Amino acid sequence: MQVGRRGFEEIPGSSFVNFPNWLVTALVKWNIGHREAAQRYSAHGESAGNQQQMKAYYAGIMRTAKEVDFVLPYTTALRAYINE
Repeated sequence: MQVGRRGFEEIPGSSFVNFPNWLVTALVKWNIGHREAAQRYSAHGESAGNQQQMKAYYAGIMRTAKEVDFVLPYTTALRAYINE
């Protein structure tokens, strides 16, 4: 596994998810629009319990990154959305 300037260049077992963003976006939109199970999962993401859990996970990730002096610019940018 090689580490590049912005993190890991290749993560073992992740090559199957190397689809273009436009394709992933279209598939996710179709899935949520046409499958009841996907609609239920996405609706549960809005619950207060899940939001608290997401904030706790985010805080843990950021705390660990700070402890090991690891910069996460894209994850840090999510703070604006998580702390709304």
